Amino acid sequence: MKNFKKLIAVILAVLMVAAIPMTAFAAPHTGTPIGNQGVQDAFVMEAAKLGIYTGGDFPEEEMWDYDENYLYVDDNGTVWRFASDMNWIVSKENDQWLYRELDDGTLYIMSNNGEVDQNLVVPSALEGKTVTKVRNAGAGTLSLDSLPTLSITIPDTVTSIEYNSFRNNGKLKRVVIPTSVKSIHVEAFSLTDNIELYYTGTEEQWNDIVVWNHTSTLDPTNNWAVTNFNWLEYPYEGRPEIKAPVKAVHFNVNPDELEPLVEEEEPVEPTLFEKLVSGITGIIATITGFFKGIFDFFGSIF
Repeated sequence: MKNFKKLIAVILAVLMVAAIPMTAFAAPHTGTPIGNQGVQDAFVMEAAKLGIYTGGDFPEEEMWDYDENYLYVDDNGTVWRFASDMNWIVSKENDQWLYRELDDGTLYIMSNNGEVDQNLVVPSALEGKTVTKVRNAGAGTLSLDSLPTLSITIPDTVTSIEYNSFRNNGKLKRVVIPTSVKSIHVEAFSLTDNIELYYTGTEEQWNDIVVWNHTSTLDPTNNWAVTNFNWLEYPYEGRPEIKAPVKAVHFNVNPDELEPLVEEEEPVEPTLFEKLVSGITGIIATITGFFKGIFDFFGSIF
């Protein structure tokens, strides 16, 4: 009986040891974990604090007495806009942007409704305060009437790129990222199409950026944080029918040397009448060419 208990104890110990690497290094099939699962969890929970989807510092807020455009003016004359389940201040300096002030006095900003530049440059400061975090930058997030945002340049004051910084921005093709960025949520570029990242630093600096994922499930191993992340492989390993949204990463980029992007005109589908005319024209040209060939042949004989 004692030997049997010892055998069970040995088996359990082996199983626990075998399970440690899976638990400690849960990762997205690419990248180097920044530490064991506890270290990764701590990083993720801190990084996710501002994410509304995690119920962080800015959980869903109560709407005030907004008008039909979701605008509200408080007793101090400050204009607020309700967007993405939060109350945002409309910047007096540049009403293209909404902001919330963080505990450290810096700003968390997002695009406002209305026209947005196709080559958007995110401000490094608003109202004299530094911008450190960006959410929903560019058209495609709030206004269906805006021109599509093709390129977004992040200022060198921003330190992290959030889950919803550029997500679901269908026509976005380029994001310029400065060396000030130290962490990026893995879904920041999801639901874009063939996006290219332009990084102002070296490839080594890029590989030092922590890419992280947060989960709301009860399984903590779905929280992970890694360096040396390969954006061209992620996310759907094992599911080749879903391609990664990032198609290229460029290094040592000077943003001032990048040409503005221009939207390519989509080819116009010809109408049925135009197709019919084109077909008849082609037939006539073929017949004409046939008879011309015959006339030329007989002309060469006589």
